[in-house]
Amino acid sequence: MSLTTVGALALGAALIGLGMRGAAMTGVVQAFDALSQSIGVTSNVFLADLREAARGTVADMALMRQANLALAGAGPQLAEALGKQGGLAGLLEIARVQARATGQDVDYLFSSLVTGVKRSSPLLIDNTGLVLKVGEATDAYAKAIGKAADALTAEERQIALLNATLEAGQHGLDLYGRSALQASEYIARIQTTITNTLDRLALSVQPIFTLLVAIADTIVSAIAWPLQNIVIPIFYELANTIFGPL
Repeated sequence: MSLTTVGALALGAALIGLGMRGAAMTGVVQAFDALSQSIGVTSNVFLADLREAARGTVADMALMRQANLALAGAGPQLAEALGKQGGLAGLLEIARVQARATGQDVDYLFSSLVTGVKRSSPLLIDNTGLVLKVGEATDAYAKAIGKAADALTAEERQIALLNATLEAGQHGLDLYGRSALQASEYIARIQTTITNTLDRLALSVQPIFTLLVAIADTIVSAIAWPLQNIVIPIFYELANTIFGPL
């Protein structure tokens, strides 16, 4: 093959690879934009807060997915609390600090914190090594909104648990959370930069990739329709007529 043919094949393979990589990313980005607007912040500002909390150790797409999971289905009060600076970004910063202290993965710890708050499950938050004072946080939040602790709604208890988690993680942040990055974190930053670059390339080819996939879908449907609705029924009737009596 000529160099032109090889180059064209390589370009086509790269386009398909990037297209497949980014096929689900457009939906994630659109959902992140919509959920950010629903809590009164722009997606750019929200993502910038999350990036700063992660200090470049978590890829943008992973940040958006976790934010979508955290905000999807959350009540309006909890969603607003998570959207504030120091809410979801605060949980991410705590996850990064606890990952440094325990050697665990930041994504795993962040997911544990988010899921623990949404499910009102301190046991999930215990995975990060934090010791929560749930009772004190619940009483303090109830007093702040002028209610008795046993009269709090499920959503208000989620907010109280969020406050308890942020308070428990503050000690680690004050102690070693803002010190110089370690080698493992620099490695994570390098991996994040590579991942973000590939993800942006994958998103950039989505318009042309979507068009190609739509054309392919039309062709496959045009081929499959006569097979499913004409050829296969005729073949079935012939086979049944010939071999059915046997």
